[in-house]
Amino acid sequence: FRPAEVAETETIAYVNVLWEHQNTLWIGTAKGLFALDLSSREVRHFTAEQFGLSANGILALTADSQGHIWMGTSGGGVLHYDGQTFQSIRLGPSALENMVEAVLQDRRGRLWFGTRAGLVSYQPGHTPPRLVIREVMAGTLLAAPEAVSCPESTPEIRIHFQGISFRTGAGQMRYSHRLLGHGPMEQWSAFTATDAVAYSALPVGEYRFEVRTMDRDGLLSEVASLEIQILPDAKTERIHALEKTLQATDHVVHSQSWAMRQVMEQTVRVAETVMTVLVLGETGTGKGILAQTIHETSTRRKRPFIRVNCGALPAGLVESELFGHEKGAFTGADSRQLGRFELADGGTLFLDEIGDLPLESQRVLLHILEESALTRVGGQQPVSVDVRVIAATNRDLRQAIQEGTFREDLFYRLSVFTLELPPLRQRQEDIPALATHFAERYAQHLQRPVPTLDDGVVAHLQGYAWPGNVRELEHLIHRAVLLCEGGVIRAGDLLLPSVAQRAGDVVPSAPAAGEGMDEKQQLVEALQATNWMIYGERGAARLLDMNPERLRSRMRYYGLRRPKKPDTGK
Repeated sequence: FRPAEVAETETIAYVNVLWEHQNTLWIGTAKGLFALDLSSREVRHFTAEQFGLSANGILALTADSQGHIWMGTSGGGVLHYDGQTFQSIRLGPSALENMVEAVLQDRRGRLWFGTRAGLVSYQPGHTPPRLVIREVMAGTLLAAPEAVSCPESTPEIRIHFQGISFRTGAGQMRYSHRLLGHGPMEQWSAFTATDAVAYSALPVGEYRFEVRTMDRDGLLSEVASLEIQILPDAKTERIHALEKTLQATDHVVHSQSWAMRQVMEQTVRVAETVMTVLVLGETGTGKGILAQTIHETSTRRKRPFIRVNCGALPAGLVESELFGHEKGAFTGADSRQLGRFELADGGTLFLDEIGDLPLESQRVLLHILEESALTRVGGQQPVSVDVRVIAATNRDLRQAIQEGTFREDLFYRLSVFTLELPPLRQRQEDIPALATHFAERYAQHLQRPVPTLDDGVVAHLQGYAWPGNVRELEHLIHRAVLLCEGGVIRAGDLLLPSVAQRAGDVVPSAPAAGEGMDEKQQLVEALQATNWMIYGERGAARLLDMNPERLRSRMRYYGLRRPKKPDTGK
């Protein structure tokens, strides 16, 4: 028998012949692998040039219990074929170790490879690899986003991803992807070694990008996904109008963050109403700025905006400060005093740190919200008020309800419409614009030339956790503008803790021999992929499905530490 693709004058040395379950005869040759369908007589020819085989010389063949084909090659180690994709496994650094002349699977499922250097046993893995979407370029660089929102004018969206496996090197991972919502690309692509994909000129709409990875044993990861929203120009302009209002306060710049843009769009909608709004977010995220923006874009913008920090009200005088008092209501009440509600009549009252309001005052506040009327301390007659209330807190009010420190009925009355500001660590794509904005503002304030950001500074800023959020970034840039020299802000001017380098920049030390080698390599790759962040939704512990304290323990065991910032000599 001679395969159809081979000329009559060629001599094919058949190393081994295998009957396969699907009525196919597999033939290993010096010119690659041939598959003959015994029913149709159709012949397929697989080579290194066309299908990525590690070597064309096939010296041995066998099939495992799953029907997958395992091949020994002349210098390319072992090939594994699952019916769709070829995966290569190198058995060592030398040519003799990868000259595989016999392949066998025993009753326990273990594979045995006979090489010129000796006998090698191999146990196929059972733990599937993991996968992370590392970064997306969509007009700006987004690090590990869960969603992307960009205008339809964005020329290209490029997505980079990385598979992580105990047993398979990064170069041996294979990837398949699809784009749901875009007809021509909704089918899974063939598995390839390419760890990035680009989409151009996507129509307006919502899409879901999905990607999966396969290791050398043919094990598949769970699907990683990315939500993609392409906004029409009208919607984009609508958000830009809000941003202009925000910029008038000299606090907020154009946002590329999908989460922040969602907040902006919701703010546009609620500002036009008289609904009560509850703003949630960590300290420093800009809850007060957002509250003022809602007021300034509403129909009440020409009326008062009164801000009250509920946590700073004097003990015993909370109700007097909020609701006012009559003359003689208590010792020292020499005259009638209007409370903050009456001062905000017709406008907006912003109750910051609402979670710190005493329970008795919460009861009175609920009554005012329900009746639109209040009674001053020491007074008898109700006073009508027309006030829009915006409340804010960095506390978990549901937990406070369970602890008995916050009224459940007041919570539901305040949270008619809730806006949740994302922390800065979840909107890293906005950091470059924010840093530039603050640099321009404080350079003008200090009467200095506007400095530029040195190469590497953005990555340095994006790798920091920002516990103080935008406020901390603002103060840090203010200080850097003062300290920088030569009109350039450098990493040394930021006075931040060192930030781990991107994956691929750090070369880990050689792992110790033994079983721990694979685990250490996986830990290193997971830590690199998450910028050495351990905790949180995007931390290495979540990626590895491991308790954070367990991860810390294993890092100590292997001596893994976050890389230090190189010494610049300053």
